[in-house]
Amino acid sequence: MDDLKPCPFCGSKEIELSEFNDIVCDNGHWKIQCPKCLAEMSEAYLIGNYCKGDKPQMLVQIKDKWNRRYEVRRKITESQFKPKGYSCED
Repeated sequence: MDDLKPCPFCGSKEIELSEFNDIVCDNGHWKIQCPKCLAEMSEAYLIGNYCKGDKPQMLVQIKDKWNRRYEVRRKITESQFKPKGYSCED
């Protein structure tokens, strides 16, 4: 997907977006998953009585959350590998 960033854990760019229904709870879910490391995230919306704006809004929200997760993970990883003020004498 062009508007989804790579997996925050393994860096794979082969990210899958799918929609599925939970019959028991009458919910629909958007799910983003990395098929390489199986990291995933989902967002639920009501099927029966959902306001027509909810389903598209949930799609926007899950994409935004996935992309923010990538940015946070990238910043944490970069800071771990760049020690500040390191000296052999310490």
